[in-house]
This record gives sequence, structure tokens and C-alpha cells, in this order.
Amino acid sequence: MKSLKYIIPIAILTIAVIAASIIGCSKREGFGINIIARNSSLESTDKFGALDTLLVGIDGLEPGRQYEISILHPNGGLISKAKLTASPDGAIPPTALWYDIGLVGQGATANGKVGEGEIDTDVINISAYKIVLKGVGVDVQLPFFIISKAQPIAWASDNAGKLENAFVEGTAVYVSGKQFTANTTVKLYVVEDKDEWANGDTLTDVSETVDTADIDANGNLPTTQVWTATAIELTGANADGITGKFAYDIVVDVDADGVYDAGTDALDNNVAPGFVVQQTYTAGDILLQLASAGYLQGHWTIDGGYQDSYKKDGSNTGRGWQLGKAIYVVWNPYIQTTFEGPPPSEYDPQTYMWQGPTVRVYVCLNKIWTNGDTLVDVLGGYEELPVQYGCANGWKMQAIWYPPFESTVATTDNKFDVVVDMDKDGVYTAGVDFVDGVNTNSYSNQIDGINASTTLDVTDPDVGFKVE
Repeated sequence: MKSLKYIIPIAILTIAVIAASIIGCSKREGFGINIIARNSSLESTDKFGALDTLLVGIDGLEPGRQYEISILHPNGGLISKAKLTASPDGAIPPTALWYDIGLVGQGATANGKVGEGEIDTDVINISAYKIVLKGVGVDVQLPFFIISKAQPIAWASDNAGKLENAFVEGTAVYVSGKQFTANTTVKLYVVEDKDEWANGDTLTDVSETVDTADIDANGNLPTTQVWTATAIELTGANADGITGKFAYDIVVDVDADGVYDAGTDALDNNVAPGFVVQQTYTAGDILLQLASAGYLQGHWTIDGGYQDSYKKDGSNTGRGWQLGKAIYVVWNPYIQTTFEGPPPSEYDPQTYMWQGPTVRVYVCLNKIWTNGDTLVDVLGGYEELPVQYGCANGWKMQAIWYPPFESTVATTDNKFDVVVDMDKDGVYTAGVDFVDGVNTNSYSNQIDGINASTTLDVTDPDVGFKVE
């Protein structure tokens, strides 16, 4: 694959035309900035396929300064964006900017051929999309391409074949797909989510029966029920929340050999789980594990790294590939948010690949939260990033506070809460927004001082985390 790492100040005459398009407005302030695009396998590339995820990492920035990163359609329409702060090293680590490439999302205007929840294969062409970086004195662009891949694709769906990233407990889970070899028979597995799949991994279905399906003459996998989502098992803390089992992947075993064959089998997992099982919201606050010290085992396998205590210098944070010293936010909600608003007005409704809203993440002083409370970020400005369509999953390791961890708002106890403002209205809304409301020990994979049946409330004075 072609590396998508451009060191902008290098003058290469043979690509002068491309370089001119990359350096927006020819501003010299953009010199020295490196933008790297990665796919779901974290490979640096400028070519992406349907249902892939685009991740963007940047270095050469002004430390501590906020930047806006946008993904633009070839027609100029806004697909996705993020507002993030550069680290003390002047970097923004790899961040998911576009999930499920080609998915037509909620509120988007269809192009007359496909509708919400469907995969638009017209997105798969050689048109140049753009990554645009803007900040004080910076306006930099980098093209990337969506191309057709021969590998089969599959996705969790409803009974009409429309993509679903979340299912309520007790509902039917289906799988759909395309680009398979015509007139063949495949096996369908629903498996527990893995952060990193390796060639040869054994496939173990969560049910007692492995389903099969016949590929039609056009290479399509007919929509097939593969499971009824079981009730969530509350067993302890892990990388995806306070529950033991609620995140799953789908594997279409093309050669029916019972193992995952990379490059052959279709896998519904693109840096986020294939789908999650969620509880219906009833009342109260949506409490999740959010604040994390950041921990990757080896290259990619994630331990949530949830902590309630952080050293001011950040020395007990940032353990793993691409993870510097920082407090991170990690979430994968097991309770449905009630927010179902339309796309933000800044999105172009004709940019029909838009497939998930952005949310704002605040670090606030620890308090007793009530509806309508104003969200005041202790750093002087929130972070904004995309979430995945249908389930509101966030990117697994997003830095939100770099050391030294010093609040710009007066505090007597150095206790803080992370709040995910789902509707971006700047106030706390129970049932819509997420609050860091579960206490955990560092890397213990246990809930600190409670059991899974205990209901925490944001009135608990120990909610959130403390800087010491």
C-alpha cells in the first residue's frame, strides 16, 4: 500500500502539482506538518474500501493548540469533523474520523438509489476526498481515495438488510453482505468482539449453532438471521464499559474451515465492534467508564486502562503504541442514549455518506449533576469528535487532557468528571449525555468497591477521577 505520510516542506519537483493541492492556500505556516491516514488495520494508506474506517494522525503542530480536522466529499460537502488539541509534542494521535465508509446515515439525503442504513457502492471510485486541517495560521489539505476492493464485505443488519451497529436485548440480529463468489455456501459466525484479529484465529459462535447461507448469482449474501441478542451480562470492567459481554463481531467464513482467514473471510469489525447489544434507557443518568490512562497491549489490543486517580505529571498514563502521557476517553455505551436528533446544520444534506453525529467531550469539576447544568470545561475548551452511526461508540483512545493536569477553573479537591455532550447543547441532559460514573482500579479489570448489580448515581462524591 502507498504510504500516506507527506512531509510538506520537502520539495519534489515531480509531484509539484500534488504538493500544491496538499498545502492549502500555500501558507508557509503549514510547512512541517505531517498528516497520516490509516485504515481499520492501522496501515498508512491513501486507499480505502467500503465499510472501512479512516483514522487520521498529525504531527508538527503547535503544542497545546486546538485544530479542526474535516473530511470533505469531492463536491465540497462536509462528511465528518473533529476539534482536537495537540499534545505537548505537537501531535494528534490517530483518531477515527470516518466510520463505515459508504454507509448512508441518519438524516442524510439519499441519492435516489439508496437510503438510510444502506451501503452506497457509488462511493467506491477514484474520486479524491480530502482531509482538511485548520488552525491559527494553518490550512492544510491532503487527498485520499475510495476504491473498490475484491474482498467480500458483510455487516450486521436488520431484516431489510440495513446496517445496524446496535441491537436492543432480545431483538433479532441479521447479517447481509456483498462481493462474494457467486453460488457458493458460507458459514456465519457471531463471535465476541476482539480488538485485533489475527489470521488463523479460531471462530467460536456465541450460540450453539453455526448458520450457513447461499451466496446468490450476483455475489450477494442474502439477509440472514444469525442470532437473537441475549441480555447483557454484567460481569466487571473491560475495555468496552462495565459489562462483560455486550460487544460482538460477525465473521463470514468463506471457506467454512472454522478459522478466520485474513483477506478471504468477511469481518464486521473496523476498529469498533461489529455491533453492540444495548439496554433500553429507562430513567436516571447514563453512567459509563470514560476516563482512561490509555493502555494498548502490543500493537493494538486494548485494555480500557480506566483509572480514578492520575498523577499531575501524567507519569501513570500512556502505556502503548502511539499513546503519549495523557488522560484519555474511551466509551462504548451499553445503554441507548435517547438523543436521535438530525444531522447538525453544518453538514451538507447532499453529502449522503454522512453517517454519525459529532459529540463534545468536556472535563468538568466533579459535582452533583442535574438537568440543565451548564458544562464548563476546566481546560477552557471542549474536544469534538465523531461517533459511530446507530450506537454512539466513540474512538477507543482519544486524548482529552495532557500533563501537567492543571485546571483553569478553581478547585479545592482536584476531582473531575468527564461528560460526553451528545446533543452538543452545552448543558447536561440525563438520558442523553454520558457521565463518567463508574469507579475502577487501575488496570484491575474489576469494579472498585461495588458489584455489577449496584446502581451508582452521579451524587456519589467519588464519581469521576482525581488528580494527585
